[in-house]
Amino acid sequence: MIQAFKRNSQGLTSDTWNLKFPTLKSIKINVPHFDEQRRISNTFNQVDNMLLLQQTKIDQLNKLKQAYLQKLFP
Repeated sequence: MIQAFKRNSQGLTSDTWNLKFPTLKSIKINVPHFDEQRRISNTFNQVDNMLLLQQTKIDQLNKLKQAYLQKLFP
């Protein structure tokens, strides 16, 4: 996408490049089919759930650690 922006932009230097809408709407991009998008989304949801479970486990272990420390050093 960045390369397409650079090729189709107007301006003398990169900090003044401008991509006009008529040119922008003519740029073709590749997007995965809907089924593949759904599979990608499901994969990210599974990773999010795994991370949430791991964070919950870490929180529980930290609470247990604090309880043990309080018993060791009253």
